[in-house]
Amino acid sequence: MSEVPSQAFRAQSSSKVVSIHTRLDKKSGTRVVLWRDIQRFFEHAKFIMHGQDMVLFLTDDDFEELVPQRIAHYPDVVLEVLTSDDGQRSDSLSMISRPVETRLLSGALETLRRWHFKGCILQVQAILS
Repeated sequence: MSEVPSQAFRAQSSSKVVSIHTRLDKKSGTRVVLWRDIQRFFEHAKFIMHGQDMVLFLTDDDFEELVPQRIAHYPDVVLEVLTSDDGQRSDSLSMISRPVETRLLSGALETLRRWHFKGCILQVQAILS
């Protein structure tokens, strides 16, 4: 019996590395790690980083996340798990949180435009600036 490939992970706030067995995605023929398996080790996991890049969940042809959620296997790489337990925002977290906040506020701005609340729009535009 051959050994199942695993993915190495560590919490941002720790040097301890854990390995999680990968699974074979029968449709694509690639090795993957299920999000729920990651959450078994890192209960409050928010996202995964590979260096300065956020590891995205795999998607279908319409860019919908596959169910169950999964990430690709990165052989010979230790991926960093950012959790709500890390206590402080890392450089990685603050780098990606600004675009998310901006998108959320931009969506709110568009909704407000449709509702014609001009006073609120000016306030949201001031926040975005």
